[in-house]
Amino acid sequence: MVSGAGSGLVYFSHHRWRRNVVNEFKYHRESSPPVCFTDANHGTVVGDSSTILHTTNGGVTSVEAEQQHEVPQQFLLTQNYPNPFNPSTTIQYSLPHRSHVTLSVFNTLGQQIAQLVNSDIEAGYHELQFNATNLASGVYFYRMQAGGYVETKKLLLVQ
Repeated sequence: MVSGAGSGLVYFSHHRWRRNVVNEFKYHRESSPPVCFTDANHGTVVGDSSTILHTTNGGVTSVEAEQQHEVPQQFLLTQNYPNPFNPSTTIQYSLPHRSHVTLSVFNTLGQQIAQLVNSDIEAGYHELQFNATNLASGVYFYRMQAGGYVETKKLLLVQ
């Protein structure tokens, strides 16, 4: 998404993992803005160090399109966000190849309280929402197992 912000600032929103990362490009009122759209779908933005981003659908850059088709090089379980959370949080993971994945949530006693994934999943970047509406505030752990990879992370529910 590209949008003007009045006082000579142009914001370009770049999505990967569906988390907004906003890069700010500044320009002087005397110079041309670094964003140019020829119609509603086709546009170009010029950033720092002569980085040029182009879109043909009004929002997804060619850089993003390439990144979406990348296959991760390794298994990875990321830290949930937001953390602390109330009542839901996002958990992301990546798989370098098709794998049987189990992703579970445990309390501090080691008891499994939720199984979020238990199936064969294709290679790529994945994201899910964990809703803890029915749980008490406190520390919980989530663990992903895929192939020989095992990773555990801590999450904090504050209600």
